[in-house]
Amino acid sequence: MKHPALRLRLLLGTTASILIALVLAGIAISTLFADHVQRSLVADLNAQFVRLVALVDVDAPGLRLTQPMPDPRFEQQLSGLYWQIRDPASGITASSRSLWDGAIAPPAALPDGGSPRSFVLAGPDGGNLIAVARKLIFDRGTAGPRTLEILVAETTRTLDGANAGFRADLIRDLAILAIVLVLAAWIQVTLGLAPLAMIRRSINAIRTGEIKTLDGPFPAEVMPLVAEVNALLEAQETSIAFSRERASDLAHGLKTNLMVLNFEAQALREAGNETSA
Repeated sequence: MKHPALRLRLLLGTTASILIALVLAGIAISTLFADHVQRSLVADLNAQFVRLVALVDVDAPGLRLTQPMPDPRFEQQLSGLYWQIRDPASGITASSRSLWDGAIAPPAALPDGGSPRSFVLAGPDGGNLIAVARKLIFDRGTAGPRTLEILVAETTRTLDGANAGFRADLIRDLAILAIVLVLAAWIQVTLGLAPLAMIRRSINAIRTGEIKTLDGPFPAEVMPLVAEVNALLEAQETSIAFSRERASDLAHGLKTNLMVLNFEAQALREAGNETSA
């Protein structure tokens, strides 16, 4: 049974590890970026919410702002950035020009006071919105308090576009990094297996009789293998020498006996006993 080469197994294992690590890193980085972009968007909406609250004319019979919001997108039809104010007592609603004739359904239960919370709501164009909303009570002195539901929202298209663009760039960069790392792994495996190639060449030199033992600048990791091979060669040499000595003794013993037999045969022949000779 033919087993895959050690170099191939090391490269496949390293490549698999690199790809798994880069995929996990890509997912983690993409998630962190998406969270960062969403937090930035919510922070911007919170700032817009504070501006909107500061511009609300709570003393007016209807709902209006003392001046337009600074961001021009509030004046562009379906620009993706909207504000909406609703008086739950009278049912009167005011909204930015960007909302046109649409309306945003606020969450079922708006928190009272404090900092606004973020929600995901349905937008006027069928998409999703990230909104910050709060129910606030304004003190109008002798006119009594007035409760208003205030909401600022922005479409998620901008967020989705930023995430998609970042993921595309991230995938391209991680693919380039994967190629570089695989090439580096190939070089590392090649350099790491170089001592084994040196051992193979040395063994071939031993077989051809150029050298007697493995000797060279081998790394510490393969020195036990080198020591075992040298011990095997030494044991083989000892065994061969012992066999030669035994063969020499046997040859010497046979030679003496053959000489004796040859003399006996010669004597029998001289005596005329050819058959026995």
